[in-house]
Amino acid sequence: MSKLSAHWWWFDTQTNTTPSKSPWLHSTLAELDEKTEAMLKLIEEDADSFAKRAEMYYKKRPELISIVEELYRAHRSLAEKYDQVKFESGNRHLTPWTSCPLPLSKFQTSPLVKESEKSYDSYSESFDFDHDYCDVSCEYVVIDDLEQQEIETDEETEKVTIVDDELVNLREELDRLRDENKIQNEQLIQKDEEKREAIRQFYS
Repeated sequence: MSKLSAHWWWFDTQTNTTPSKSPWLHSTLAELDEKTEAMLKLIEEDADSFAKRAEMYYKKRPELISIVEELYRAHRSLAEKYDQVKFESGNRHLTPWTSCPLPLSKFQTSPLVKESEKSYDSYSESFDFDHDYCDVSCEYVVIDDLEQQEIETDEETEKVTIVDDELVNLREELDRLRDENKIQNEQLIQKDEEKREAIRQFYS
């Protein structure tokens, strides 16, 4: 599998983006793409031998740890912001009347209403209609805004989830390199011991 096909998920998310993004979302995703690209370059960097790979591992390890730390902080911040948006949107949805754009003076009782029962009934019906209209229209505004926020948040969450999966693969690769390095060191120690034994036998 080529490097390009191995990371198809990242290239796919770059090409399939939403046409309308908030400046904050655009900046966040751009930073995430930059960190992802840097991490993939470190993982996929070629080496001619095991010794070269081990040397690269120890040289690049601090940089990889730094990127992992930054991604962790970004993921945590995103989760906290998502929870805050959910909480605030829930309160707005429960009390849409408080954000109604229609003036309250529209619903104040007119002195002419008291003149007759008929005019009062007519005004009451009009009042109920306007009240319902405001309630419904305000609720639709809140719902539309909430749905847009959920779409943007879901996209961010999907990005972070993909990066988390890649981090798991990175940790597995680091563990594998540690094991290989340990095996190589043991082999070198064994070879040195064999050489010493051969020298002792030669001079004995």
